[in-house]
Amino acid sequence: MAVYGTPYPPEYVVKLWAAVLGLNVPEDSFEFAERAVEWDDFEINVPTCSDNPDLQRLYLWLAHSEIVQAVGRARLVSNDVQVHVFAKIPLTGAELAA
Repeated sequence: MAVYGTPYPPEYVVKLWAAVLGLNVPEDSFEFAERAVEWDDFEINVPTCSDNPDLQRLYLWLAHSEIVQAVGRARLVSNDVQVHVFAKIPLTGAELAA
């Protein structure tokens, strides 16, 4: 099985989550651009919604959660299957191929 792409969330979803989490984010701080971001033990270049580190982590966490959900569709606990992920965000516990 393969998972292709990184499902980045729309701006309104990030704003809603930021509000729920109590992040005081000014409306003008949303500027989508490719930036170098630290994610786990990696520094990756990915499109993010802001230069605010808290918003970047939220944005990437939402995208990461969607990828994990897609991998979970293979039912790895029940099936002997390999899942190949082709995304810009590394997954925790994944083996990186050369």
